[in-house]
Amino acid sequence: MAVARYYSSNAVDTNLNTQISSSDLTMVVASTSGFPDTRPYTLAVGYDTSNEELVDVTDVNGTTLTITRAVDGTTAQIHTAGSTVKHVISGRDLRETQEHYNATGRYSVANGTTTEYFNLHGLGANDGNVVGTDKAQTLTAKTLTNPTINAATITGAVATSGTITNSGTITNSGTITNSGTISGGTISGATLSGTTTNSGTIYSTPSSSSTPITIKGASGQSADIIQYKDSGNVIQASIDASGKLYSNSGLIVQNTGSGAATNAIIVQGTANQTGDLQKWLNDFANPIARLVSDYSASGSSRDYGAWLFIGNSTAPTSNPTLGGYIYVESGSLKFRSPSGTVINISNSITSDSAMFGSWVAWTPTTTWTLNGLTNYSKYKQVGKTVYFNLNLVSTGTITAPTGFTFTLPSQPLANGYFYGQFTYASNVYSIMSIHNSSSTSASIFVPTATSTTANTPLKALSLTSSIVGLGTDLTAQSRVINISGFYEVA
Repeated sequence: MAVARYYSSNAVDTNLNTQISSSDLTMVVASTSGFPDTRPYTLAVGYDTSNEELVDVTDVNGTTLTITRAVDGTTAQIHTAGSTVKHVISGRDLRETQEHYNATGRYSVANGTTTEYFNLHGLGANDGNVVGTDKAQTLTAKTLTNPTINAATITGAVATSGTITNSGTITNSGTITNSGTISGGTISGATLSGTTTNSGTIYSTPSSSSTPITIKGASGQSADIIQYKDSGNVIQASIDASGKLYSNSGLIVQNTGSGAATNAIIVQGTANQTGDLQKWLNDFANPIARLVSDYSASGSSRDYGAWLFIGNSTAPTSNPTLGGYIYVESGSLKFRSPSGTVINISNSITSDSAMFGSWVAWTPTTTWTLNGLTNYSKYKQVGKTVYFNLNLVSTGTITAPTGFTFTLPSQPLANGYFYGQFTYASNVYSIMSIHNSSSTSASIFVPTATSTTANTPLKALSLTSSIVGLGTDLTAQSRVINISGFYEVA
């Protein structure tokens, strides 16, 4: 394409002040009087001689001219001081004009039901139509570089590698493929690929049988399919390549408009589901609770169920305001009420031992010396109650100081009581114990004959209810000591 050059009708011929070589790119003249104010313009150096050379002036500083040498087919020469310098036109000025006249391109403009065609100088025969500004036109196979498009309706496929910035509405029935950025405005009815940055609204109005929005990953997709970021570009939620939903701030599912009878959350497994229906993990990705699918098939019928798995945890130390805490501690299912009461629920209620506890062997320590002793004592705990049976058989002598004290299997509540009976030989005595929380020892008492509140260490009561000392009675023969009772623990 021709570069614009400038001309003057008042240019005065001048001369070189100093000689220039064939490679110099500046020259000093005696005067620039009448030369064009705008560049470039053409000068002939050594005018009307065998050494004439055409140069283009591209810059002027006083009488020093910056020049492009050997233009329009001339040859760079050595020019001596005093050589004539003249502002001229050359063959290219006439040649470019004639080429413009001979152009065969045209542009078309729709005018009602007809199309008008116009020849345009400078448009090649294969360059297609020129875009006008005053009438509607149809563009075919055009490349737009950094255009501004106002109030446009685009149909068919649109491919761009640049940036589409839109403050209005882009309505497209085809595909917009963009490797750059689409930002702003409203885009409707379009299939988008690439990066879309939008400060307006993206919506779709499909038919009832089509999918409003489809986001398709690449083959072997490993990055997230969708990311939701805040204004600081921090990811708050995402959907990974496998379809898992992640949230930085928790997930709230709220049934706001479907009616009170509508299920807020439904988790539906696939056919013949064997994996967990739900799983709760801690920050180390260890399962703390799971809803395990129990599937079995027999013939043409299917039975479905689920198991709730709760992992071992540390017992809660605070009380719930309402309801209660259900948790598993050391393999035992427990419940903590708002009052702080903890109920130890059996791991599985399938047998008496699981439901009511199993008897455990126990060796008590007593204040009496029992020689030839065989211990048959046992205890068990059900909930917060401990049942015990102290059973000692002595085949030797017994040293029995006043009172009988023995150690309990576990720590009872402070200022608690236990009730039971003391069996000695053929005599059975009702007993009561008072103990404190600082010791697991228990002393056996019976009410005195004169007071219903004070208690004294255990004395043997005969069948006639007379009080006799035990100190000498127990040393003569083998004896069985059996005490049964129960007490409460924390």
